[in-house]
Amino acid sequence: MNLTDLQFNAKLRTQWQAIDLGTVIAKKWYKPLFFAWMIPALILFIACHLFFYDNPSISLLIVWWFKPLFDRLPLILLSRYIFNENPFTGLSKKSLLKLCMFDLLSALTWRRFEFKRSFNLAVSMLEQQKGKARRQRCNLLQFGCGNAAGWLTVTLVHMELLLSLSIIALIAMFIPSQLDLKLFEAFIDNPLYYEHAYNALYFCCFCLVAPFYIACGFSLYLNRRIELEAWDIELIFRHSMEKREAKKATTHGFNSAKRNISASIALILSLFFCAPYDSVYAEGAQAEAVQSKEAIQHILESPPFVIEKKVTAWEFKNDGDAPDDSEEIDFGKFFENAQWLEELVTNTALLFEILIWLLITFILFIVAKSVINTVNFAPLNTSQKKTFDAPEVIMGLSVTKESLPDDIRAAVQESLRLNDFREALSLLYRYSLFTLIQQHGTPLEYFHTEKECADLVKHNVSEDISAIFSELTLAWQLQAYAHRSATQEEINHLLNKTMEVLNNE
Repeated sequence: MNLTDLQFNAKLRTQWQAIDLGTVIAKKWYKPLFFAWMIPALILFIACHLFFYDNPSISLLIVWWFKPLFDRLPLILLSRYIFNENPFTGLSKKSLLKLCMFDLLSALTWRRFEFKRSFNLAVSMLEQQKGKARRQRCNLLQFGCGNAAGWLTVTLVHMELLLSLSIIALIAMFIPSQLDLKLFEAFIDNPLYYEHAYNALYFCCFCLVAPFYIACGFSLYLNRRIELEAWDIELIFRHSMEKREAKKATTHGFNSAKRNISASIALILSLFFCAPYDSVYAEGAQAEAVQSKEAIQHILESPPFVIEKKVTAWEFKNDGDAPDDSEEIDFGKFFENAQWLEELVTNTALLFEILIWLLITFILFIVAKSVINTVNFAPLNTSQKKTFDAPEVIMGLSVTKESLPDDIRAAVQESLRLNDFREALSLLYRYSLFTLIQQHGTPLEYFHTEKECADLVKHNVSEDISAIFSELTLAWQLQAYAHRSATQEEINHLLNKTMEVLNNE
Protein backbone atom coordinates (compact mmCIF):
# COMPACT_ATOMS: atom_id res chain seq x y z
CA MET A 1 0.00 0.00 0.00
CA ASN A 2 1.67 3.19 -1.25
CA LEU A 3 -0.05 6.36 -0.05
CA THR A 4 1.43 8.43 -2.86
CA ASP A 5 -0.58 6.34 -5.36
CA LEU A 6 -3.89 7.01 -3.61
CA GLN A 7 -6.43 7.97 -6.29
CA PHE A 8 -8.24 10.64 -4.25
CA ASN A 9 -7.24 13.52 -2.01
CA ALA A 10 -6.44 12.15 1.45
CA LYS A 11 -8.01 14.60 3.87
CA LEU A 12 -10.34 14.47 6.84
CA ARG A 13 -13.99 14.25 5.81
CA THR A 14 -17.24 13.86 7.70
CA GLN A 15 -18.94 10.49 7.57
CA TRP A 16 -21.50 11.73 5.04
CA GLN A 17 -18.82 13.30 2.83
CA ALA A 18 -17.03 9.93 2.90
CA ILE A 19 -20.19 8.24 1.62
CA ASP A 20 -20.45 10.83 -1.18
CA LEU A 21 -16.84 10.03 -2.07
CA GLY A 22 -17.79 6.35 -2.17
CA THR A 23 -20.44 7.00 -4.82
CA VAL A 24 -17.84 8.80 -6.96
CA ILE A 25 -15.43 5.88 -6.55
CA ALA A 26 -18.16 3.40 -7.49
CA LYS A 27 -18.99 5.33 -10.67
CA LYS A 28 -15.32 5.47 -11.69
CA TRP A 29 -14.78 1.69 -11.47
CA TYR A 30 -18.39 0.61 -11.77
CA LYS A 31 -17.99 -1.86 -14.66
CA PRO A 32 -15.34 -4.19 -13.13
CA LEU A 33 -17.05 -4.05 -9.73
CA PHE A 34 -20.40 -4.86 -11.32
CA PHE A 35 -19.14 -7.91 -13.19
CA ALA A 36 -17.04 -9.15 -10.25
CA TRP A 37 -20.21 -9.21 -8.15
CA MET A 38 -22.66 -10.31 -10.84
CA ILE A 39 -20.87 -13.33 -12.40
CA PRO A 40 -20.62 -15.59 -9.29
CA ALA A 41 -24.02 -14.42 -8.09
CA LEU A 42 -25.57 -15.20 -11.49
CA ILE A 43 -24.14 -18.74 -11.44
CA LEU A 44 -25.72 -19.40 -8.04
CA PHE A 45 -28.96 -17.68 -9.11
CA ILE A 46 -29.39 -19.87 -12.20
CA ALA A 47 -28.46 -23.07 -10.33
CA CYS A 48 -30.94 -22.35 -7.54
CA HIS A 49 -33.75 -21.53 -9.98
CA LEU A 50 -33.16 -24.78 -11.85
CA PHE A 51 -33.13 -26.78 -8.63
CA PHE A 52 -36.02 -24.95 -6.92
CA TYR A 53 -38.04 -24.26 -10.04
CA ASP A 54 -41.38 -24.63 -8.25
CA ASN A 55 -40.28 -22.38 -5.36
CA PRO A 56 -38.59 -19.30 -6.88
CA SER A 57 -38.73 -17.40 -3.60
CA ILE A 58 -36.30 -19.88 -2.03
CA SER A 59 -33.84 -19.28 -4.87
CA LEU A 60 -33.86 -15.51 -4.37
CA LEU A 61 -33.53 -15.95 -0.60
CA ILE A 62 -30.43 -18.13 -1.06
CA VAL A 63 -28.80 -15.56 -3.34
CA TRP A 64 -29.65 -12.78 -0.88
CA TRP A 65 -28.17 -14.80 2.00
CA PHE A 66 -24.85 -15.25 0.17
CA LYS A 67 -24.41 -11.53 -0.61
CA PRO A 68 -21.57 -11.14 1.97
CA LEU A 69 -19.62 -13.76 0.01
CA PHE A 70 -20.15 -11.96 -3.31
CA ASP A 71 -18.96 -8.64 -1.80
CA ARG A 72 -15.43 -9.95 -1.17
CA LEU A 73 -13.92 -10.04 -4.67
CA PRO A 74 -15.18 -6.53 -5.65
CA LEU A 75 -13.69 -5.17 -2.42
CA ILE A 76 -10.27 -6.69 -3.21
CA LEU A 77 -10.37 -5.22 -6.73
CA LEU A 78 -11.50 -1.82 -5.45
CA SER A 79 -8.70 -1.67 -2.87
CA ARG A 80 -6.17 -2.22 -5.64
CA TYR A 81 -7.78 0.29 -8.00
CA ILE A 82 -7.71 2.98 -5.31
CA PHE A 83 -3.98 2.46 -4.65
CA ASN A 84 -3.19 2.23 -8.39
CA GLU A 85 -2.15 -1.41 -8.32
CA ASN A 86 -2.75 -4.18 -10.84
CA PRO A 87 -6.14 -5.54 -9.69
CA PHE A 88 -5.58 -9.08 -10.97
CA THR A 89 -2.10 -9.68 -9.55
CA GLY A 90 -2.02 -12.89 -7.52
CA LEU A 91 -5.65 -13.83 -8.27
CA SER A 92 -5.59 -17.55 -8.93
CA LYS A 93 -8.00 -20.38 -8.25
CA LYS A 94 -6.27 -21.14 -4.97
CA SER A 95 -6.30 -17.51 -3.81
CA LEU A 96 -9.95 -17.08 -4.79
CA LEU A 97 -10.90 -20.22 -2.86
CA LYS A 98 -8.95 -18.96 0.16
CA LEU A 99 -10.70 -15.60 -0.21
CA CYS A 100 -14.12 -17.29 -0.17
CA MET A 101 -13.42 -19.60 2.77
CA PHE A 102 -11.85 -17.04 5.13
CA ASP A 103 -14.15 -16.63 8.15
CA LEU A 104 -17.08 -17.72 5.96
CA LEU A 105 -19.11 -19.49 8.67
CA SER A 106 -19.44 -16.45 10.91
CA ALA A 107 -20.08 -14.15 7.93
CA LEU A 108 -23.07 -16.24 6.83
CA THR A 109 -24.48 -17.03 10.28
CA TRP A 110 -24.46 -14.74 13.31
CA ARG A 111 -22.93 -11.78 11.43
CA ARG A 112 -25.27 -12.04 8.43
CA PHE A 113 -27.62 -9.36 9.78
CA GLU A 114 -24.82 -6.97 10.74
CA PHE A 115 -25.92 -3.49 9.73
CA LYS A 116 -22.33 -2.26 9.44
CA ARG A 117 -21.27 -5.11 7.16
CA SER A 118 -19.93 -2.90 4.35
CA PHE A 119 -17.68 -1.04 6.82
CA ASN A 120 -16.44 -4.14 8.68
CA LEU A 121 -15.80 -6.12 5.49
CA ALA A 122 -12.45 -4.39 4.98
CA VAL A 123 -11.31 -5.42 8.47
CA SER A 124 -12.04 -9.07 7.66
CA MET A 125 -10.75 -9.27 4.08
CA LEU A 126 -7.98 -6.64 3.86
CA GLU A 127 -6.63 -6.81 7.42
CA GLN A 128 -7.38 -10.58 7.73
CA GLN A 129 -8.81 -10.15 11.23
CA LYS A 130 -11.29 -12.52 12.86
CA GLY A 131 -12.58 -13.44 16.28
CA LYS A 132 -11.70 -11.19 19.20
CA ALA A 133 -9.06 -9.25 17.24
CA ARG A 134 -11.63 -8.38 14.58
CA ARG A 135 -14.16 -7.28 17.19
CA GLN A 136 -11.67 -4.97 18.91
CA ARG A 137 -10.49 -3.53 15.60
CA CYS A 138 -14.07 -2.88 14.44
CA ASN A 139 -14.95 -1.18 17.73
CA LEU A 140 -11.95 1.12 17.33
CA LEU A 141 -12.70 2.01 13.71
CA GLN A 142 -16.44 2.45 14.19
CA PHE A 143 -15.97 5.18 16.79
CA GLY A 144 -17.66 8.24 15.29
CA CYS A 145 -18.86 6.70 12.00
CA GLY A 146 -20.73 3.51 12.93
CA ASN A 147 -24.13 5.14 12.59
CA ALA A 148 -23.42 6.20 9.02
CA ALA A 149 -22.45 2.63 8.08
CA GLY A 150 -25.72 1.33 9.53
CA TRP A 151 -27.84 3.92 7.75
CA LEU A 152 -25.99 3.14 4.51
CA THR A 153 -27.24 -0.46 4.69
CA VAL A 154 -30.82 0.62 5.47
CA THR A 155 -30.86 3.17 2.65
CA LEU A 156 -29.53 0.85 -0.05
CA VAL A 157 -31.89 -1.98 0.95
CA HIS A 158 -34.77 0.41 0.30
CA MET A 159 -33.04 1.53 -2.88
CA GLU A 160 -33.12 -2.05 -4.22
CA LEU A 161 -36.84 -2.31 -3.53
CA LEU A 162 -37.66 1.08 -5.05
CA LEU A 163 -35.50 0.33 -8.08
CA SER A 164 -37.37 -2.91 -8.80
CA LEU A 165 -40.77 -1.21 -8.50
CA SER A 166 -39.58 1.69 -10.66
CA ILE A 167 -38.41 -0.66 -13.43
CA ILE A 168 -41.81 -2.41 -13.43
CA ALA A 169 -43.58 0.95 -13.67
CA LEU A 170 -41.22 2.08 -16.44
CA ILE A 171 -41.85 -1.06 -18.49
CA ALA A 172 -45.61 -0.64 -18.08
CA MET A 173 -45.43 3.00 -19.17
CA PHE A 174 -43.49 2.23 -22.36
CA ILE A 175 -45.76 -0.56 -23.60
CA PRO A 176 -47.75 0.95 -26.52
CA SER A 177 -51.49 0.94 -26.05
CA GLN A 178 -51.95 -0.50 -29.56
CA LEU A 179 -50.23 -3.77 -28.56
CA ASP A 180 -52.39 -6.44 -26.97
CA LEU A 181 -49.76 -8.42 -25.06
CA LYS A 182 -52.23 -10.04 -22.60
CA LEU A 183 -49.67 -10.06 -19.83
CA PHE A 184 -52.24 -10.48 -17.09
CA GLU A 185 -53.70 -13.56 -18.78
CA ALA A 186 -50.23 -15.09 -19.03
CA PHE A 187 -49.62 -14.50 -15.32
CA ILE A 188 -53.04 -15.97 -14.45
CA ASP A 189 -52.37 -19.16 -16.41
CA ASN A 190 -48.77 -19.51 -15.17
CA PRO A 191 -48.19 -17.67 -11.88
CA LEU A 192 -44.65 -19.09 -11.71
CA TYR A 193 -43.75 -16.92 -14.70
CA TYR A 194 -44.54 -13.85 -12.64
CA GLU A 195 -42.39 -15.00 -9.70
CA HIS A 196 -39.46 -15.99 -11.91
CA ALA A 197 -39.63 -12.68 -13.80
CA TYR A 198 -39.77 -10.61 -10.62
CA ASN A 199 -36.89 -12.61 -9.08
CA ALA A 200 -34.76 -11.95 -12.16
CA LEU A 201 -35.61 -8.25 -11.93
CA TYR A 202 -34.76 -8.10 -8.23
CA PHE A 203 -31.50 -9.92 -8.89
CA CYS A 204 -30.60 -7.21 -11.40
CA CYS A 205 -31.28 -4.63 -8.69
CA PHE A 206 -28.88 -6.52 -6.38
CA CYS A 207 -26.18 -6.28 -9.04
CA LEU A 208 -26.80 -2.59 -9.77
CA VAL A 209 -26.68 -1.46 -6.13
CA ALA A 210 -23.85 -3.72 -4.88
CA PRO A 211 -20.91 -1.63 -6.26
CA PHE A 212 -22.20 1.48 -4.47
CA TYR A 213 -22.70 -0.45 -1.23
CA ILE A 214 -19.15 -1.83 -1.29
CA ALA A 215 -17.50 1.44 -2.37
CA CYS A 216 -19.32 3.62 0.19
CA GLY A 217 -18.50 1.25 3.05
CA PHE A 218 -14.86 1.07 1.98
CA SER A 219 -14.73 4.87 1.70
CA LEU A 220 -15.95 5.17 5.30
CA TYR A 221 -13.25 2.69 6.35
CA LEU A 222 -10.50 4.64 4.55
CA ASN A 223 -11.73 7.93 6.02
CA ARG A 224 -11.41 6.47 9.51
CA ARG A 225 -7.89 5.18 8.71
CA ILE A 226 -6.93 8.66 7.49
CA GLU A 227 -8.17 10.12 10.78
CA LEU A 228 -6.39 7.59 13.00
CA GLU A 229 -3.11 7.23 11.10
CA ALA A 230 -2.78 10.82 9.78
CA TRP A 231 -2.31 9.87 6.13
CA ASP A 232 -2.92 13.47 5.08
CA ILE A 233 -0.02 14.76 7.20
CA GLU A 234 2.30 12.04 5.92
CA LEU A 235 1.44 12.90 2.30
CA ILE A 236 2.11 16.59 2.93
CA PHE A 237 5.65 15.75 4.11
CA ARG A 238 6.21 13.48 1.12
CA HIS A 239 5.03 16.14 -1.35
CA SER A 240 7.29 18.74 0.23
CA MET A 241 10.27 16.40 -0.25
CA GLU A 242 9.28 15.74 -3.89
CA LYS A 243 9.06 19.49 -4.60
CA ARG A 244 12.53 20.00 -3.15
CA GLU A 245 13.95 17.24 -5.35
CA ALA A 246 12.07 18.62 -8.38
CA LYS A 247 13.71 22.04 -7.93
CA LYS A 248 17.11 20.36 -8.09
CA ALA A 249 16.10 18.48 -11.24
CA THR A 250 14.93 21.63 -13.06
CA THR A 251 18.43 23.08 -13.08
CA HIS A 252 19.70 20.00 -14.93
CA GLY A 253 16.85 20.11 -17.42
CA PHE A 254 17.33 23.75 -18.39
CA ASN A 255 19.93 23.00 -21.05
CA SER A 256 17.76 20.31 -22.68
CA ALA A 257 14.89 22.80 -22.85
CA LYS A 258 17.00 25.13 -25.01
CA ARG A 259 17.49 22.38 -27.58
CA ASN A 260 13.75 21.91 -27.91
CA ILE A 261 13.02 25.57 -28.71
CA SER A 262 14.04 25.26 -32.36
CA ALA A 263 11.81 22.22 -32.86
CA SER A 264 8.87 24.06 -31.29
CA ILE A 265 9.34 27.09 -33.56
CA ALA A 266 9.36 24.84 -36.65
CA LEU A 267 6.15 23.16 -35.55
CA ILE A 268 4.41 26.52 -34.98
CA LEU A 269 5.43 27.78 -38.46
CA SER A 270 4.12 24.61 -40.13
CA LEU A 271 0.78 24.96 -38.38
CA PHE A 272 0.59 28.64 -39.38
CA PHE A 273 1.04 27.95 -43.11
CA CYS A 274 -1.39 25.02 -43.08
CA ALA A 275 -4.14 27.04 -41.40
CA PRO A 276 -5.61 28.64 -44.64
CA TYR A 277 -6.11 25.23 -46.23
CA ASP A 278 -7.85 23.92 -43.10
CA SER A 279 -10.15 26.96 -42.96
CA VAL A 280 -11.26 26.49 -46.60
CA TYR A 281 -12.04 22.82 -45.95
CA ALA A 282 -13.95 23.70 -42.75
CA GLU A 283 -16.08 26.33 -44.57
CA GLY A 284 -17.06 23.80 -47.26
CA ALA A 285 -18.02 21.17 -44.70
CA GLN A 286 -20.05 23.72 -42.73
CA ALA A 287 -22.02 24.80 -45.84
CA GLU A 288 -22.78 21.18 -46.73
CA ALA A 289 -24.00 20.50 -43.18
CA VAL A 290 -26.35 23.54 -43.31
CA GLN A 291 -27.85 22.35 -46.61
CA SER A 292 -28.42 18.84 -45.26
CA LYS A 293 -30.05 20.21 -42.11
CA GLU A 294 -32.46 22.38 -44.16
CA ALA A 295 -33.44 19.41 -46.35
CA ILE A 296 -34.12 17.17 -43.35
CA GLN A 297 -36.15 19.92 -41.65
CA HIS A 298 -38.27 20.39 -44.78
CA ILE A 299 -39.07 16.65 -44.92
CA LEU A 300 -39.97 16.46 -41.24
CA GLU A 301 -42.34 19.44 -41.52
CA SER A 302 -44.38 17.90 -44.35
CA PRO A 303 -46.85 14.94 -44.32
CA PRO A 304 -46.89 12.15 -43.33
CA PHE A 305 -44.57 13.28 -40.49
CA VAL A 306 -46.71 16.27 -39.53
CA ILE A 307 -50.52 16.05 -39.56
CA GLU A 308 -52.20 19.04 -38.00
CA LYS A 309 -55.58 18.38 -36.45
CA LYS A 310 -57.66 20.61 -34.19
CA VAL A 311 -59.22 18.72 -31.26
CA THR A 312 -61.70 20.39 -28.90
CA ALA A 313 -63.01 17.36 -26.96
CA TRP A 314 -61.70 14.27 -25.16
CA GLU A 315 -61.10 11.22 -27.36
CA PHE A 316 -60.08 7.63 -26.74
CA LYS A 317 -56.56 6.76 -27.90
CA ASN A 318 -57.57 3.74 -30.02
CA ASP A 319 -60.33 4.80 -32.42
CA GLY A 320 -61.40 8.23 -31.25
CA ASP A 321 -64.77 6.78 -30.17
CA ALA A 322 -65.95 5.14 -26.97
CA PRO A 323 -65.48 1.36 -26.99
CA ASP A 324 -68.44 -0.89 -27.68
CA ASP A 325 -70.07 -2.89 -24.91
CA SER A 326 -68.59 -6.02 -26.43
CA GLU A 327 -65.10 -4.66 -25.82
CA GLU A 328 -65.66 -3.78 -22.15
CA ILE A 329 -63.49 -5.65 -19.66
CA ASP A 330 -65.26 -8.03 -17.32
CA PHE A 331 -63.42 -7.16 -14.11
CA GLY A 332 -65.53 -9.55 -12.05
CA LYS A 333 -64.51 -12.48 -14.20
CA PHE A 334 -60.93 -11.24 -14.24
CA PHE A 335 -60.61 -11.14 -10.46
CA GLU A 336 -62.59 -14.35 -10.07
CA ASN A 337 -59.99 -16.28 -12.06
CA ALA A 338 -57.00 -14.37 -10.69
CA GLN A 339 -55.74 -16.96 -8.25
CA TRP A 340 -52.29 -15.45 -8.55
CA LEU A 341 -53.65 -12.17 -7.19
CA GLU A 342 -55.02 -13.92 -4.12
CA GLU A 343 -51.68 -15.62 -3.56
CA LEU A 344 -49.88 -12.30 -4.05
CA VAL A 345 -52.07 -10.57 -1.45
CA THR A 346 -51.57 -13.46 0.98
CA ASN A 347 -47.79 -13.46 0.52
CA THR A 348 -47.69 -9.67 0.85
CA ALA A 349 -49.64 -9.82 4.10
CA LEU A 350 -47.28 -12.51 5.40
CA LEU A 351 -44.28 -10.41 4.39
CA PHE A 352 -45.65 -7.37 6.22
CA GLU A 353 -46.29 -9.50 9.30
CA ILE A 354 -42.69 -10.73 9.26
CA LEU A 355 -41.41 -7.17 8.79
CA ILE A 356 -43.53 -5.95 11.72
CA TRP A 357 -42.14 -8.66 14.00
CA LEU A 358 -38.60 -7.88 12.85
CA LEU A 359 -39.24 -4.20 13.56
CA ILE A 360 -40.52 -5.01 17.05
CA THR A 361 -37.49 -7.22 17.69
CA PHE A 362 -35.16 -4.48 16.46
CA ILE A 363 -36.82 -1.88 18.71
CA LEU A 364 -36.53 -4.19 21.72
CA PHE A 365 -32.88 -4.80 20.86
CA ILE A 366 -32.18 -1.05 20.66
CA VAL A 367 -33.96 -0.42 23.97
CA ALA A 368 -32.06 -3.23 25.68
CA LYS A 369 -28.76 -2.01 24.27
CA SER A 370 -29.50 1.54 25.45
CA VAL A 371 -30.33 0.30 28.95
CA ILE A 372 -27.12 -1.78 29.07
CA ASN A 373 -25.01 1.16 27.87
CA THR A 374 -26.65 3.45 30.42
CA VAL A 375 -25.92 1.02 33.24
CA ASN A 376 -22.34 0.45 32.08
CA PHE A 377 -21.49 4.14 31.71
CA ALA A 378 -23.25 5.47 34.80
CA PRO A 379 -20.90 6.85 37.49
CA LEU A 380 -20.41 4.16 40.14
CA ASN A 381 -18.37 3.82 43.28
CA THR A 382 -14.93 2.36 42.91
CA SER A 383 -16.09 -0.81 44.64
CA GLN A 384 -18.78 -1.34 42.00
CA LYS A 385 -16.56 -0.75 38.95
CA LYS A 386 -16.16 -3.57 36.45
CA THR A 387 -12.67 -5.01 36.62
CA PHE A 388 -10.51 -4.88 33.51
CA ASP A 389 -6.85 -5.08 32.59
CA ALA A 390 -5.43 -1.65 33.32
CA PRO A 391 -2.91 -0.52 30.68
CA GLU A 392 0.59 0.46 31.69
CA VAL A 393 1.20 2.78 28.74
CA ILE A 394 -1.24 5.09 26.94
CA MET A 395 -0.06 6.98 23.82
CA GLY A 396 3.55 6.30 24.87
CA LEU A 397 2.99 7.75 28.36
CA SER A 398 3.63 5.49 31.33
CA VAL A 399 0.65 5.45 33.73
CA THR A 400 1.88 3.03 36.38
CA LYS A 401 2.35 3.81 40.04
CA GLU A 402 6.10 3.16 39.82
CA SER A 403 6.53 5.77 37.06
CA LEU A 404 4.94 8.55 39.14
CA PRO A 405 6.40 10.36 42.16
CA ASP A 406 4.86 9.82 45.59
CA ASP A 407 4.11 13.52 46.01
CA ILE A 408 2.75 14.66 42.65
CA ARG A 409 2.09 18.21 43.85
CA ALA A 410 5.68 18.70 44.96
CA ALA A 411 7.03 17.19 41.73
CA VAL A 412 4.93 19.54 39.60
CA GLN A 413 5.96 22.56 41.66
CA GLU A 414 9.63 21.57 41.30
CA SER A 415 9.25 21.34 37.50
CA LEU A 416 7.62 24.78 37.44
CA ARG A 417 10.48 26.20 39.54
CA LEU A 418 12.91 24.89 36.91
CA ASN A 419 10.73 26.37 34.11
CA ASP A 420 10.14 22.86 32.69
CA PHE A 421 6.46 23.39 31.89
CA ARG A 422 6.25 20.36 29.58
CA GLU A 423 7.42 18.02 32.35
CA ALA A 424 4.94 19.61 34.77
CA LEU A 425 1.99 19.07 32.39
CA SER A 426 3.21 15.55 31.61
CA LEU A 427 3.31 14.60 35.29
CA LEU A 428 -0.13 16.07 35.93
CA TYR A 429 -1.67 14.44 32.82
CA ARG A 430 -0.18 11.00 33.59
CA TYR A 431 -1.30 11.26 37.21
CA SER A 432 -4.84 12.06 36.07
CA LEU A 433 -4.89 9.04 33.73
CA PHE A 434 -3.54 6.78 36.50
CA THR A 435 -6.15 8.03 39.00
CA LEU A 436 -9.03 7.72 36.54
CA ILE A 437 -8.06 4.12 35.75
CA GLN A 438 -7.25 2.88 39.26
CA GLN A 439 -9.67 4.83 41.47
CA HIS A 440 -12.55 5.64 39.13
CA GLY A 441 -12.47 2.53 36.92
CA THR A 442 -12.42 4.35 33.58
CA PRO A 443 -11.92 1.68 30.87
CA LEU A 444 -8.99 3.28 29.04
CA GLU A 445 -6.87 1.22 26.62
CA TYR A 446 -3.30 1.62 25.36
CA PHE A 447 -4.43 2.54 21.83
CA HIS A 448 -6.77 5.37 22.82
CA THR A 449 -5.94 8.92 21.72
CA GLU A 450 -6.31 12.03 23.86
CA LYS A 451 -9.72 12.77 22.36
CA GLU A 452 -10.95 9.21 22.90
CA CYS A 453 -9.73 9.31 26.51
CA ALA A 454 -11.62 12.55 27.10
CA ASP A 455 -14.81 11.07 25.58
CA LEU A 456 -14.60 7.96 27.77
CA VAL A 457 -14.01 10.06 30.87
CA LYS A 458 -17.05 12.15 29.97
CA HIS A 459 -19.28 9.04 29.95
CA ASN A 460 -17.83 7.35 33.04
CA VAL A 461 -17.29 9.98 35.74
CA SER A 462 -18.95 13.07 37.11
CA GLU A 463 -19.20 16.36 35.25
CA ASP A 464 -16.63 18.09 37.50
CA ILE A 465 -13.94 15.51 36.77
CA SER A 466 -14.84 15.48 33.06
CA ALA A 467 -14.62 19.28 32.84
CA ILE A 468 -11.19 19.61 34.47
CA PHE A 469 -9.81 16.60 32.55
CA SER A 470 -10.99 18.11 29.23
CA GLU A 471 -9.24 21.37 30.15
CA LEU A 472 -6.08 19.47 31.12
CA THR A 473 -6.22 17.43 27.89
CA LEU A 474 -6.41 20.60 25.78
CA ALA A 475 -3.44 22.11 27.58
CA TRP A 476 -1.42 18.92 27.09
CA GLN A 477 -2.28 18.72 23.36
CA LEU A 478 -1.20 22.33 22.82
CA GLN A 479 2.07 21.58 24.63
CA ALA A 480 2.81 18.20 23.03
CA TYR A 481 1.82 18.89 19.42
CA ALA A 482 1.67 22.65 18.93
CA HIS A 483 4.53 23.45 21.35
CA ARG A 484 2.38 26.16 22.95
CA SER A 485 3.10 25.97 26.64
CA ALA A 486 0.62 27.06 29.29
CA THR A 487 1.62 29.74 31.76
CA GLN A 488 2.69 28.99 35.30
CA GLU A 489 -0.58 30.37 36.68
CA GLU A 490 -2.63 28.13 34.36
CA ILE A 491 -0.66 25.04 35.36
CA ASN A 492 -1.08 25.89 39.06
CA HIS A 493 -4.81 26.27 38.49
CA LEU A 494 -4.98 22.90 36.73
CA LEU A 495 -2.92 21.29 39.50
CA ASN A 496 -5.09 22.60 42.34
CA LYS A 497 -8.35 21.86 40.57
CA THR A 498 -7.27 18.36 39.50
CA MET A 499 -6.04 17.35 42.92
CA GLU A 500 -9.18 18.72 44.55
CA VAL A 501 -11.65 17.04 42.20
CA LEU A 502 -9.93 13.67 41.80
CA ASN A 503 -9.28 13.15 45.51
CA ASN A 504 -12.72 14.30 46.68
CA GLU A 505 -14.78 12.15 44.30
